Amino acid sequence: MTESLPRGNFGPGPVSVPSISWFEFLLNETLLETHLNLENPELKSNVITTATTTTKRLLLSVFYLSLDPSAYQLIIQFLQQADSHLAATTPDKPPTTQIGVNGETVKEETSNQETKVPVKENRKVTALKLLALKVTAFLNWNLTKLMKSVPLVMIHSMLNDLCRRTMDCDLESICNSSIDFQSISPQAAFTIQLYHRFCILSVIKDSFPVRPVKTFVQMQGQVEPMIALAGANDLLVRNIRDRITMSVVNLEKCVECGKSIIMPSLQCIELPKEDSDGLDIRWEDGITILPNEYNCQLYYDLGCFYFYQEAYSQAYVMFQRTKELLKELESPTYCSIDATRLNGYYTGCRSLQGVSDMSVVNMETMYEQAEAARKNNYQELSTMYRSDIEDEIANQGDRYNVLYIQVSICNVIRGVMEGKALVSLLANVLEDCDKETTDFLLMLIT
Repeated sequence: MTESLPRGNFGPGPVSVPSISWFEFLLNETLLETHLNLENPELKSNVITTATTTTKRLLLSVFYLSLDPSAYQLIIQFLQQADSHLAATTPDKPPTTQIGVNGETVKEETSNQETKVPVKENRKVTALKLLALKVTAFLNWNLTKLMKSVPLVMIHSMLNDLCRRTMDCDLESICNSSIDFQSISPQAAFTIQLYHRFCILSVIKDSFPVRPVKTFVQMQGQVEPMIALAGANDLLVRNIRDRITMSVVNLEKCVECGKSIIMPSLQCIELPKEDSDGLDIRWEDGITILPNEYNCQLYYDLGCFYFYQEAYSQAYVMFQRTKELLKELESPTYCSIDATRLNGYYTGCRSLQGVSDMSVVNMETMYEQAEAARKNNYQELSTMYRSDIEDEIANQGDRYNVLYIQVSICNVIRGVMEGKALVSLLANVLEDCDKETTDFLLMLIT
């Protein structure tokens, strides 16, 4: 019946009504995949806005009479409608009252530790949430693109829904836990690493300045929707920031597990039928992601996080591993990395650390490296690099005292050979040193 309704505006102005409404995807399950498989749903809007003449814009507007909603717009519409229907079907708990001794009405006090009763979703709400997951699966769970167009609270809601359908628990029950990836299923491993990737990317995104939210004239007692959404995003990011260390730990453990993970595809997720609730995902139709592919993505995300934490040494290592793995990937499905941005990060870290490009050095054989060191009087390490090593060992505790003294002796002798004036506490250490330290010093100077 929707085919007889007018669609959009017959003119060069913006399109007011989309060609497909959100509820049509509930009535026809195959319509979503057909719509998403269009060559470019957003091409119509771009062509119209870039047209140069009024006549051309008018013709294009008539030809593209209605603007199909993009994948990101569909996600927002599905989740908004799901929240609206869930709120409409949730009964408000009436205030509990009791009759006092003298017949007066006394309001019963509720405990702050009262257990929240989970609300049973009806089939329509479940279908809308599953539709949002299906669109996200079509986008190959690309968090970078999702976070540019979909609010963080909505992405978090989708990840929580995926977690419930994968592990039968909420994100709150696992967000503060160190996960043993070897003991969980491949689909659970995908869900957990995806959530922790979302956490570190949210913290990175929050480090950038944003424009203030525009406010409009509103009715008294009502909250501006954009302000409420911004407030919800800020609260979510604050909670994530408080436990971001656990996200980094879990991503590092995921890299070390070395097992393949299963990514849900669009065909995995089925809408609820009349005889079922549609809570399960057919994981046998999922996409297997090999360790090299998701490790490449995790190394890149961890490198970005370390970079914005100003831990440039760790970031440099992560980006170097990303470049190595990226060369081995052919047509990756899950991994999505901008090579230009990666090279920018890598070059920046290399400059900040004073490290030369190691790709040329790594191609030399051990003999060639030994010969190069001999021609340089075995002084291939720079003074700054030697000093950094000495400082790093000094901060490791008392168990590295012997190693620290030996490194300090090597650095002092190197400085003396170059004729540099040094300020060192090594003389005081050598006064009370043991025979092993004395033998090490004699070995170096003889």
